[in-house]
Amino acid sequence: VPCCLFLVDEADRIVVANKRACSQFGDSQDDMAGKDISAVVTGLVTGDGVPVPVQQLIADTRSSHEPHDLAGNFLRADNRKSEVNISAVHVPADSGRGLVAITVSEPGEIANGARMRDTVLSMVSHELRTPLLHIKGFVSSLLESDIQWDEETKLDFLRTIDREADRLTAMISDLSQISRMGSGDVPLHLELADPYRLAFSALDEASLFLHRHRTSVEMPEMVGKINVDPLRVMGVLVNLIENAAKYSPEGSRIVINGFERGSELVYSVKDEGMGVPVELHDQIFEMFYRAEPTGKGSRGSGLGLAVCKAVVNAHGGEIWVESDGESGSTFFFSVPFEKERDRPRLRKSVSTTNAGAAKRRRATHAGG
Repeated sequence: VPCCLFLVDEADRIVVANKRACSQFGDSQDDMAGKDISAVVTGLVTGDGVPVPVQQLIADTRSSHEPHDLAGNFLRADNRKSEVNISAVHVPADSGRGLVAITVSEPGEIANGARMRDTVLSMVSHELRTPLLHIKGFVSSLLESDIQWDEETKLDFLRTIDREADRLTAMISDLSQISRMGSGDVPLHLELADPYRLAFSALDEASLFLHRHRTSVEMPEMVGKINVDPLRVMGVLVNLIENAAKYSPEGSRIVINGFERGSELVYSVKDEGMGVPVELHDQIFEMFYRAEPTGKGSRGSGLGLAVCKAVVNAHGGEIWVESDGESGSTFFFSVPFEKERDRPRLRKSVSTTNAGAAKRRRATHAGG
């Protein structure tokens, strides 16, 4: 199966399909437009022979605005099966058309028959392949001379290519951090830092995810400085805050806390989201592991928490989660204090609803 691309509207009708999609699924480009995607994309089955729920894949993508993908088989007319990847990605459109792009491709088309030496490399290939499929499909379609794309659709395609390229860059950065920190090749740039200011810096950094959530920072006023790499610790906080926002309902509260535990400061990020089942508390910190609800596609790369664990371990701390799997989660991680510090006294909770409020309160704290 070559790289097939379909663009569908909010009613799951095909807006346009590339030449390969039309050839593979048996229709002309003119006749393909306007048809229901589920009536055209047939012959796709899971490894157990169950028909692939293309409409559900589209619905999940449209509701979350996150890419979704799954592996399956294409059942040919002679009953032979070919392994395929089916991916769906939301296409941001200023017109509000709610477009979703579907790509169907053999794994070898993007991976080019790469041989994976072990499980980790196999998973890396899987994670990188999805955005590459989207980029390849959109670029191939833009280059086809027999289709006249309108300017709005071209811009939609280019925005998706740009976003997927950013996604690839972020994943490669995460992999690089894990590899370098695990081998000890990159020393931490340790310095004394104010844990309260780091918390508010992380809120500012994660502000794009927080405009529909209520946030607060709660920790002792004189908690003392911590001996850490500030940028890396702030990165851990940003990752945990963004995850809390991603997996929590709009309007819910996210609380960043800090408390003393012997010679360490323990940060916590508490949300009111879906929770993490007890049996997954250790697994979610493994590379590429994603705890997703049944029937949902992927969100993110499954690398973020593994990066957090590598950073915290490099500081000599630990990271863990507490959750009953039903009513929110609290993620904790520990970092070392400086040797001498004042005795803490409690600071009142500071609530913020946007990045600007966070910056104003942080500036006030810095000045007084």
